[in-house]
Amino acid sequence: MSDKLNNTSICILGMHRSGTSSITRGLNLLGVYLGETERMIKPQFDNPKGFWEHSHILAIHERILTTLDKSWDNIWPIDSECWKQMEITNLKQELCNLLLTEFSDKPLWGWKDPRTCLILPAWKEFSQELHFEIRYVIVLRNPVDVTNSLKIRNNFPLSKSYLLWKLYLLSALEETKDAKRIIVSYEEFMTNWKPTLRNISRTLAIPWSSDESLLSHEIESFLDKDLQHSQSSFDELIYKANNGEIPVSIVELYQLCLKAERDRDFANSATFKLKIADMYQEHISIMKMVSSEVKNIRDIDNQIILQKEQLLDLQRKQINDMINTWSWKLTKPLRWFGNLLLRF
Repeated sequence: MSDKLNNTSICILGMHRSGTSSITRGLNLLGVYLGETERMIKPQFDNPKGFWEHSHILAIHERILTTLDKSWDNIWPIDSECWKQMEITNLKQELCNLLLTEFSDKPLWGWKDPRTCLILPAWKEFSQELHFEIRYVIVLRNPVDVTNSLKIRNNFPLSKSYLLWKLYLLSALEETKDAKRIIVSYEEFMTNWKPTLRNISRTLAIPWSSDESLLSHEIESFLDKDLQHSQSSFDELIYKANNGEIPVSIVELYQLCLKAERDRDFANSATFKLKIADMYQEHISIMKMVSSEVKNIRDIDNQIILQKEQLLDLQRKQINDMINTWSWKLTKPLRWFGNLLLRF
């Protein structure tokens, strides 16, 4: 067995309950190898059509998070220094060995586990060490529906679920900014799967099926709109933000990603990447503002963080109101000239 993979992988990223399973199955039907059938996690009550996740990859992911004193539902970002721990190095080597064993003879393979969003730095190391390219599909779903689903399945407070959605999405976007990737809407996929899947195929150079009728039959027998229990509109998200139920930053991030999903040039632009980087750093800063003493009081820490975000929302509004006043506009040339003089 070679110590290099020298092939291409497709990584499907997204927050839990975002529809990543459906899109992963679609890619699998296009020929993306996910592993032997017995390795796949069995369907369960919360995902009766299957997760399409490799059980051994998932198990190592969970051990990595446990070693870092984290879990999939931990709202706190992972510090970059954590990846240097010896215990983590050993687990990374274990995962490398698994990839070599399972995927070395597969020219196009892939994996899906939402936890990957949290541990992408480790996967980027693997790809360099084992010489394989990772191309990414980032799945986007209305955060209202994600939080509703987590409320039903896990009884999470809505505040916690919104923070998780934001952490997962920002982490995925920031860590893949220099890679070949595509952002797709779960809602669009469920409404009309073929254009979405074709777009992924075209963007990530995944060969299209030679038997389109068979592909259509397989996917349409797999997709079940009755399992899409929550289907909220963008207006509902706006309504919740206006009522103070969620921070405006959640709406801003979702809206920004919707634009990137619909406009490929914007998705690849420096403007989009810079905006995501700013939002990611701001999120980390907010987390650091929260005292470490409340980390073990889970319901309280969620609410405190949301309150801080809402405070920032108010501050942004006040700044915008000030900028739009006549006095601010009239004195703009003087401020610019003053700033110019301060450089010398």
